[in-house]
Amino acid sequence: MRSKIVLIVDRDLGFVFWLGQSLDRAGYQALPAKSSADAIALLGRFHFEIDLLILNPFLEGAPALAETLLRSHRHLKIIAAIEEQQPSETRLTGVDASKHKPSVLDKHSRTEWLETIERVCGRVDAVSRSG
Repeated sequence: MRSKIVLIVDRDLGFVFWLGQSLDRAGYQALPAKSSADAIALLGRFHFEIDLLILNPFLEGAPALAETLLRSHRHLKIIAAIEEQQPSETRLTGVDASKHKPSVLDKHSRTEWLETIERVCGRVDAVSRSG
């Protein structure tokens, strides 16, 4: 069974790489992108089958990216990654959950994000890597 692939799209690269490392350790395969355009280029080049999209809904092109991926990945789940100062409602269709990005990137925040991801996307059967 292949690991679940998660595309994380946000201009906050600290958050993207923190969450990506957390996902990799939990047995997911995380792909980072700093913009909708970068995400489209990445997927166009490598043709990944995405299971979960974690997307800042206020990025330029975010609604179009979500709609495009929902059409081409019928099983796709979406989590809106919302910054503290942004409104909780999103402009995205097909969102399965919304979660505020943590102000502190710590173990507690990591646990909360992984619980949300597992609830939306399902657990990974592979043994979690501790490194």
